Amino acid sequence: DFGNAEVIKMAHKYDPEGKRTLGVVTKCDDASRAEVCDVVDKALMRRQSDVRLKLGFHCVVNRSQKNIEEGLARQDLWEKEQRIFEASEKLRGLPKENWGTLRLMEKIARIQEGRVDECLPKIKEAVRAKLGELRDQLRALPAQVETEADQHRLFNAVLHQVLQDLQRRVRAEFVSSTPGDEELTIAPRVASMVQEFRKRLHDGNPEWLGNEMLSEVNATVQKFMHGYTVDNLIGPQVFISLIKRV
Repeated sequence: DFGNAEVIKMAHKYDPEGKRTLGVVTKCDDASRAEVCDVVDKALMRRQSDVRLKLGFHCVVNRSQKNIEEGLARQDLWEKEQRIFEASEKLRGLPKENWGTLRLMEKIARIQEGRVDECLPKIKEAVRAKLGELRDQLRALPAQVETEADQHRLFNAVLHQVLQDLQRRVRAEFVSSTPGDEELTIAPRVASMVQEFRKRLHDGNPEWLGNEMLSEVNATVQKFMHGYTVDNLIGPQVFISLIKRV
């Protein structure tokens, strides 16, 4: 029953287009001795109900257990196989190209040759693309450091890159879509810390910007900074000193 054969189901699953599936019917000597035998019709796919494969079916005779125990040589088996197919009335309807182990091997060789001819250009193109990819990866690798001077230059270059990266983060010039990079920003974090400090400072000194503090700021400017800069462009040191004093 070809239709219920597990191997046919697997062939449909793994080779749905049927390009690689050749059906091989074994134990045809048993079929030749059966009272009713339609193996020729099935192998030639004559009926609408027969299982159909693009590469068709091929019939062979296997070595029996007795043949194995007797050590029957392959050549003797092939001669026995030929006699069965040529003598059996039930198998005689099979064309020669559809039976015999030797012709099966020749058929498989032709099929494999065709598959190689079809797939080889694709394989060559895939290999060429992979070689190009690997060459690009090799070119992208850093130069090999051999001398101590090269090691110092490489170390300084890495430090310079780190410094540039930190400066970009401080200036809020760092933008990234990589998850987790937002934890490595500096400018937003500093701004958040300043706002937090401002709130703590105000909570601890509610009168920080009151008249008393403004008078003290003005007195400090007059005593220590007047004449050095414009009054409305006072440097941070005045406020730092006041904060420390408070």
